[in-house]
Amino acid sequence: EQANASLAASEKARSELVSGNYCETLGLRPVLGRLLTQADDERPGAHPVAVLSYEYWQRRFGGDPAIVGSKLILNNHPMTIVGVTPPGFYGTDLAEATDIRVPMMMEPVFRPFPANRLQNPGNKWWAVLARLRPVLSGRQAQAGMVVRSREMHEVASEQLPWRGCAYHEGGARPAHIRLLQ
Repeated sequence: EQANASLAASEKARSELVSGNYCETLGLRPVLGRLLTQADDERPGAHPVAVLSYEYWQRRFGGDPAIVGSKLILNNHPMTIVGVTPPGFYGTDLAEATDIRVPMMMEPVFRPFPANRLQNPGNKWWAVLARLRPVLSGRQAQAGMVVRSREMHEVASEQLPWRGCAYHEGGARPAHIRLLQ
């Protein structure tokens, strides 16, 4: 009941859309409940779930363990709180800590207009994060990323509406990908 009472008041919170394997890739374990999974991120709008940061859970909800299963309204959309990240995990953008994470596939629910950014290859609003396998050297990983980047660029270029226009194709260059260790 304390969790529901805390949910009644509104406030600004920093949220982030993340892929279903975000938490697994970073090796996170929940403090409470569960974290986002690949199953949460399979179909647009299908899984309105949210994971709170430990710090936000403490600050906003007093560390109430009954928060799991409660509803949270994000931009007028009800989301079910499924878990809490471990203390000290602030996300991958160290400039600003994230309070709430939701599956990337919820993006069309939060931003239905302009057209769905998930299906538009011309949109470059997301960042890619990966972990280096222990069996690969940094040089091997960098070479693989360059090849994969070119492949992705070719596929995206084929889907562009201005395909064949020298002016636009001249400006469509593959992104530079660099491995940071």
